[in-house]
Amino acid sequence: MQFPKAEFRTVSNFRGGFNDIVAEILAEDAEKDHTNFYRLAQSLKGKSQTQTLKNVWAFVRKNVRYIEDGRIEKVKSPARTLADGFGDCKSMALLSGALIKNLGFPYRYRVARYDPNNPEQGHIYVITEAERKKTILDPVHSVFNKEEKFWKKMDTQIQRLRGINQIPENVQLANNCQNGADVRDCCVLAVLLFLFMIE
Repeated sequence: MQFPKAEFRTVSNFRGGFNDIVAEILAEDAEKDHTNFYRLAQSLKGKSQTQTLKNVWAFVRKNVRYIEDGRIEKVKSPARTLADGFGDCKSMALLSGALIKNLGFPYRYRVARYDPNNPEQGHIYVITEAERKKTILDPVHSVFNKEEKFWKKMDTQIQRLRGINQIPENVQLANNCQNGADVRDCCVLAVLLFLFMIE
């Protein structure tokens, strides 16, 4: 199978904190429709929604080896990640998002934090639905539809809108800042919603 042509660049290279990294991921998703993944995504369709999502999860696990970025974080385009054949959770989440976006699944990015003593350390992956049930798409995890117990989480869904008046009524910060999210996380989410929902 031929993969989409890679952009020969990373989206960004920086030493920012975890919230800065999340902002970069959301920006990459909001700015690109990733329609070059349509044919690849269609080839992953299964007999059910659950099987389709399991196929996407297995495809990313098979084709992208998990390797941490190290001291300098990289947020790569999905095509770049496939061409490299490696990436970290950010790269795997963006690739998963690009594939299921082209399959018509609604999805959110879940930012999970596990250690209150190290709040800058986190993990990001995709949450979607299959047969009206929440489905976890975390190719870093060795089991489909599973996630590790987290200390706190923040979910956010990207939507490309043409103006502030088009913000859907169901976008409520309270719904996105659940399970112990602190004020700083909610402020970051508010800024991200503003930046990525208007042009």
